[in-house]
Amino acid sequence: MHQRDTSAKIRLVRLVWVLVVLLVYHAGAVVAAGSGMTAAEISAEIDAKGAKAVINRLATANVDAMGRSDWSRTLDQIWNGRLAYIALAPKLAQGADAGPADDLGIALARALPVAPAAVLRVIDRHNGPVLGVGRVCGAPFIEPAAKDVSGYLHAARSAVDEVDAPRLQHVKAACLERLTLAAKQLEPGPGK
Repeated sequence: MHQRDTSAKIRLVRLVWVLVVLLVYHAGAVVAAGSGMTAAEISAEIDAKGAKAVINRLATANVDAMGRSDWSRTLDQIWNGRLAYIALAPKLAQGADAGPADDLGIALARALPVAPAAVLRVIDRHNGPVLGVGRVCGAPFIEPAAKDVSGYLHAARSAVDEVDAPRLQHVKAACLERLTLAAKQLEPGPGK
């Protein structure tokens, strides 16, 4: 009976993530809302001006009434699994420090269940502070609810586990190890 319940829960989580992916795909049919900049345009600007200058510009450009800037909208595209924006992460990381570095790591972590192969491709194999496995593969979220993190970790592990690209197997194994460690840290210990 327990296995049937677990199997049903796994199917439900997968169904929810499929629905999320479909919604993201539909919503992602446009460039970063309000900015008018495609990932290719942002990449070209980084090549011309440097990542730090571009991040600074994005952080202050087209700020709406809710305080959301082009930087926020670019991160949303990563978060939602847009492949071209995920591919920008290594370029953006070159100019990211403090808040932007945290933002980038969180956006990639959130994209992990939606676009696991794309995220694994951009992870820093040397475990750097912005794009390293230790940063992206875990729960780098700011003050999340434990139940939300638990569901996220389950979905992320399931998605990463299905990546079969041969060149990503090393980073996949490291990522799964970190996700498993993060999940164990959520488990209540004896007497809790």
